[in-house]
Amino acid sequence: MSKATAIGAFLAAIHLIAYCASIYFVDAGWGLVRVMLVWQLIDFPVGLTAFVGFWVGYSDWINRVFGDESAIAFLLFPMNIADGLLGTVWWFMIPRFAVLVTR
Repeated sequence: MSKATAIGAFLAAIHLIAYCASIYFVDAGWGLVRVMLVWQLIDFPVGLTAFVGFWVGYSDWINRVFGDESAIAFLLFPMNIADGLLGTVWWFMIPRFAVLVTR
């Protein structure tokens, strides 16, 4: 395993643990909105993909299919996909991008 892969795996693990902890320990409402905005800044370029889900009506569709209070609807919420999944992949790839740029 290369050094970039090891560093990326470490960063991705820290990101995923911190994201899950912030979602778990913050109750719903405005506290959750503030936490989501912080995660948009942490995952800046990738976090913007969450807003595409709102523009195309993805979140409305998920709520209609699974219900507003469903755990599946919460997991498939655009912010959770963008920051939880894509943000973790982003932090895994950052060291690899840094190696490519410095070559």
